[in-house]
Amino acid sequence: MKRMSRLLSVLLGAVLVAGTILIAGCQTEGGGTTEPEREVCLVEVEGGSGGGYYYKDTNCTVVADEVEGKQFMKWVSGNRELSDSSTYVFTVTEDISLEAVFADDVDVKDLCDINVKFGTGSGRYFAGTERELKVSEEYSALTFAGWEATYKDDNGQDVTEVISTQNPYTLTVERDMDIKACFESATLATPDNSEGQHFRIAANGAYEFDREKNADGSRKTVFVLGVAYLQYRMYDSADPEAQPIAVFKIVPIANPATDGAKAYLENSEGQRQDLKGPLGDLYHDEDAGKAQIRILLGIETGKTYYFDVQAIAVEDSPFVSSEISVRGPGCTF
Repeated sequence: MKRMSRLLSVLLGAVLVAGTILIAGCQTEGGGTTEPEREVCLVEVEGGSGGGYYYKDTNCTVVADEVEGKQFMKWVSGNRELSDSSTYVFTVTEDISLEAVFADDVDVKDLCDINVKFGTGSGRYFAGTERELKVSEEYSALTFAGWEATYKDDNGQDVTEVISTQNPYTLTVERDMDIKACFESATLATPDNSEGQHFRIAANGAYEFDREKNADGSRKTVFVLGVAYLQYRMYDSADPEAQPIAVFKIVPIANPATDGAKAYLENSEGQRQDLKGPLGDLYHDEDAGKAQIRILLGIETGKTYYFDVQAIAVEDSPFVSSEISVRGPGCTF
């Protein structure tokens, strides 16, 4: 009420109509008004701060109190859940009463933990409330198959089932659940190594990597969404039954501007060599660099080696690693 009194004292011509304050504009000498009437709404807050009178369609920020021995859970308005963030920003459209709910204020049985993988909707919610599940934007290009949920049934047994094939999907919360978005096919494309283009020596003596081509002949990279690194196998024989004598990776750099490299080669012992070139056209044409690569891979000058490659999926993602490519023609160092 104090805030209401202060507001009314500075806003001339306020008229109370059906429980809502309408702020009248001031008349000008010509008989017009300086501003149209603007509706003001009352925000009441229990268990936090930020309540008061606000113009309709403006933002209000409420902050839950810090209560010793209690944990903030939700902002609610009547039976509606509004937010699980202790600082909640919303657009005022009507008079509203908000209540901060703390862990000690509710029966633990009424609260359910929903953990969503590859999608949105995670949080702690009251049983009986609804929550929208939606595939994360970064996976929206994949073909969605369904929401797979794992939970304990009434007998305490673990159950895994597909609860919906819709995206988005409105879930009625009833119990704790681990949910993940599933996709029809998220297997990465096998790198084209038919001409040995994923590891070869160019005419100028540069070592070349990851040089696939588009239909128009332009170069492309295997490093697309879902690829963590390329894994290479090196052989000293063209025999299809031969076992690899070395395994190594090519790993892209997340921040080349700050890390000073766009990608690096890493052998099975974790030793690395910067590759001086962009993705899709990786090469190292310095003699010292080429010598270091030979050392890391155990390559002997004058010998011929053969390579195949596999795109390895990002760990803990919906993607699946590709098949191993064909073994390319020999490369003589």
